[in-house]
Amino acid sequence: TAMQSLVNLKMLRLDNNQLRKVGNLNKCKKLECLDLGFNQLRAAEQLVQGLKALPALEQLNLSSNQLTGIPPLRDCRSLDELRLSNNVIANGSGLNGLKKLTILYLGHNQIRSLDSFAPLSSLAELHMDHNKLTSISSATKLFPKLDILDVSFNRIEEARDVLALSKLKALKDLTIRGNPCCDDPQSYKRFCQGFPELSHLDDVPFDVELG
Repeated sequence: TAMQSLVNLKMLRLDNNQLRKVGNLNKCKKLECLDLGFNQLRAAEQLVQGLKALPALEQLNLSSNQLTGIPPLRDCRSLDELRLSNNVIANGSGLNGLKKLTILYLGHNQIRSLDSFAPLSSLAELHMDHNKLTSISSATKLFPKLDILDVSFNRIEEARDVLALSKLKALKDLTIRGNPCCDDPQSYKRFCQGFPELSHLDDVPFDVELG
């Protein structure tokens, strides 16, 4: 096919169509950036065959589809940035083996916990706003190199659960507004005291003196 003949293709945009499955990319060995956002992709299994033969892929956008799960992407061993926002994903299964992943977008999904997530040792930026998380403390072991973390508008009730993130020594930008634990004004004082190394808290330049 014409798609199979594009052996030197490095960027492919297929966003804003009505795609229900992806295939015929096995010849695109040099593909580095693939945009599949704003389509009608649903079953993660339908994506596996289309994506498994892309060893050079660095950026993948699957946002704004109807995915109920994350396709197993372990064969995309060069993947650096993955966008999965605005789907109906309920867990983190499918992310194991992504040793080079540094940026992950999972906002506006249905994720309730981090229990299903595999450790991502290189992850530096995680966006999980507008989910159903009740706890985030396990992020310290799963994603030890986090620099930016957005867990705003979830269901985190305990301030101490957020304060556990102080173990993330590289963390500079934390967004937590919209959680029940932020309803108490005293919580922000505790956050100011507990995160002296932050540069931004809820998108505002952080100053420990404000606590």
